[in-house]
Amino acid sequence: MDIVFPKISVITPSYNQGDYIEETILSITGQGYPSLEYIIIDGGSSDRTLDIIRQYSDKISYWVSEKDSGQSEAINKGLKRATGDIITWICSDDLLMPGSLFKAAELFRNNPEVGVIHGKTILFANGKKDHIKGADPADLPMSYFAAIPFPQPSSFFTKSALQKTGLLVNALHYAMDYDFFIRMAFECEFKACDDILSKYRLHNDSKSVSKLPEFSKEWTQVFSRFLRSVNCPDFLLHQLSNNGYFNSEVSPYSHHKEFNPHQIQKICGLFLFNQLIVWYNLIDKKRSLELIQLIREIDPSIYDRHQLVRMKWKLILVPTILFKFLRALLR
Repeated sequence: MDIVFPKISVITPSYNQGDYIEETILSITGQGYPSLEYIIIDGGSSDRTLDIIRQYSDKISYWVSEKDSGQSEAINKGLKRATGDIITWICSDDLLMPGSLFKAAELFRNNPEVGVIHGKTILFANGKKDHIKGADPADLPMSYFAAIPFPQPSSFFTKSALQKTGLLVNALHYAMDYDFFIRMAFECEFKACDDILSKYRLHNDSKSVSKLPEFSKEWTQVFSRFLRSVNCPDFLLHQLSNNGYFNSEVSPYSHHKEFNPHQIQKICGLFLFNQLIVWYNLIDKKRSLELIQLIREIDPSIYDRHQLVRMKWKLILVPTILFKFLRALLR
């Protein structure tokens, strides 16, 4: 019996990534997937991006170059146009691994009840050793509400899941995917796989490298919306608010899901751990130590499992200048 391949829509938001976008395009169109809809939404690039897009226009289902308000609006333009049964977006500096589209189709075919599937990615950068990253299975599915525990380029979702949860929020520029997948987690079942589905490029111009404080701020805003949508114990709200990780003025989500106090406490601990990673990478010792203490108070199991006592003493004992040198050397 012939295999029916569902249509997969891949969206690439783009702006002045002429150094990378050709490799991105080839990683997608070179998959050989028989039912691919490839959409590129460019924000009005002034470098050689448009020349490259035109070079491969016969392999692109739709593309446009016009000014927009940022990545969220660009992705939304693509989502509105997408007609695939399965959808994803991949930025113009990242890559899909060979066979990823076939694997995504297979996973959804074998798991028709699932709304989102996600795998692993390879973090890569010039002159650096590749590193494989994926979701930590220890705290799934609670992690879906605390952060994006999986690499977004290695995720796919169904058209029906998108219809349930709606588009990205244009006003969010750093946590739009976190907000998007929280809404999906309220409504849909997620499934993790061990396959490496993408390669995630790290470079100085990428937002995930250069804008970490902005990510932290928007993640807190989104997480506050989640906390306002569930029956969070008052003592947790008090602790988080006092430390700047809860904003009572944001509106709650319209979606609903039942959580018990222990689950909410776990989600709070996971959120704080992800915040800790940000400030530790920024070598903000004061905030990192405050977060380590807060995690110990809210969820000691996370404190113990990630050996945060070792991180604490490293922050206390190693001089900042040496700390920065060692971080730069190991990256």
